Amino acid sequence: MYTVYDLDGTLIDTDYVNFISYQEAAREVCGIQIGTSNKRFTREVLINEYGLDDSIVKKITTLKQDIFISHIEKTRLLPTFSILKRLTDTQNVLLTYCSRYRLEPIVDYYDMSKLFNYVFFKECYKGVSKFEFIKSIDGYNPQKVIVFENEDSSINEAIISGIPLENIFQIQSQ
Repeated sequence: MYTVYDLDGTLIDTDYVNFISYQEAAREVCGIQIGTSNKRFTREVLINEYGLDDSIVKKITTLKQDIFISHIEKTRLLPTFSILKRLTDTQNVLLTYCSRYRLEPIVDYYDMSKLFNYVFFKECYKGVSKFEFIKSIDGYNPQKVIVFENEDSSINEAIISGIPLENIFQIQSQ
């Protein structure tokens, strides 16, 4: 059996640090002040709500990664993390759209590497959803997978990949 965990918003609350990192990077790159946001701040918000072109957004997101790491102590563990620590009789999989560059410092900061049998991140997937990607793990059977996920879009990807809805636990933002 595999137990699959997302990172951001499922195991670790990164929203605040993500937001302030984008805020600092946008101010430094192009002098704009980003206001508050009621949702997770992403590169799409920079494009759609602030009208920034792709080249500026790329500069902001590159700088944002370094700023994020400098504020990592402001992230916090979510209750799902205690479930991860207790489930030792399953193959634990960290399956995230987080970049490797940002993932590794988070995993190190919270000393999580020994808790996972597999760790996959954005750069692994090469044009397929993360739930399609993990089908390549030996012995993987979507009927025997438990998922902890906070994002509706990723939950839909899990269902499309064959994981039964009753095996998916949606984590609510706190």
